[in-house]
Amino acid sequence: MNNQKIKETLDMGSFLKELAEEGNVKFGFAKKLGINQIKLLEIEGGRNTVSMDIENGTFTPEKLLAMEEAIKSYLRQKDIENRHQEGYQSKLKIYKEKVDRWEEEKGDDYWEERNRKWALFREKLPYNSVSRKSAKIYEKFIKLTTL
Repeated sequence: MNNQKIKETLDMGSFLKELAEEGNVKFGFAKKLGINQIKLLEIEGGRNTVSMDIENGTFTPEKLLAMEEAIKSYLRQKDIENRHQEGYQSKLKIYKEKVDRWEEEKGDDYWEERNRKWALFREKLPYNSVSRKSAKIYEKFIKLTTL
């Protein structure tokens, strides 16, 4: 394996490790607000829990986004159910504040480097074929819905 391939493998591996850390941190915040892995799996769908994906190295940017959206959806619903309770604090707001604070603590250099690694990840993995297939599906959808 040449030096360039080794560097790319190390960069993509560290990106996946950072993604797993981000997933663990955000899920940790959500757990403190009443969401568990089973509830999260019910909301976001799929077969594997966050922990299983992280352990197996299959925790991808798409899974992180799905997890975040499921957490927000769950917390938003809980806020709607409980907002009339006296002194109730929005769980979604608490979650977002914790995530924002964590992201700020990481610093600009961290996020700049992470974005570079993410770009490499997208370049080296078959995201282009996924994008092309998505474009074809969307094109067919538009044709079917505008008849």
